[in-house]
Amino acid sequence: MDTLLRDLQYAFRTLRNSPGFTAVAVLTLALGIGVNATIFSIVNAVLLKPLPVSNPAELVDIYSQPSNFPDEYGTTSWLDYMEYREQSESLSDIVAYTNFFGSFAREGRSELVVGEIVSDNYFDGLGVPPELGRTFRHEEFETQQTHPVTVLSHGFWQSRFGVVTPTWSASP
Repeated sequence: MDTLLRDLQYAFRTLRNSPGFTAVAVLTLALGIGVNATIFSIVNAVLLKPLPVSNPAELVDIYSQPSNFPDEYGTTSWLDYMEYREQSESLSDIVAYTNFFGSFAREGRSELVVGEIVSDNYFDGLGVPPELGRTFRHEEFETQQTHPVTVLSHGFWQSRFGVVTPTWSASP
């Protein structure tokens, strides 16, 4: 125990006598710990945490592969999706989605938002019920003349509208 105490005293004395080295060492440790914590948070969110759906282990992605570029994959067309959905016998459901960037304008201010354009069965297929209100109705996807319907995430609802508990509820 005496040896450990003497080693610590010597280390502190050395660090006190060279403040430049001490500052670099402390900053390097702080940076290393910060980067490590950030990377772990990202890995935890993306790889370790299960998706917030009813059966995450049963999800699969379906991609198209162009015949002239066999090493690449691409998104599946809407017509292919409809054919897969009609002819599928081994999958319980097939949903479609694509990401998009849009503009959200309110009170004279506009901001870029990221969203998804999804199929009518998206939430039912993933087993994700709405927290409030409703999801999509099949009729809303039948003709091109229907009005677009938007489902907001809870975070978007709170940050953009400042409402924690809405005073209204939509009919299911």
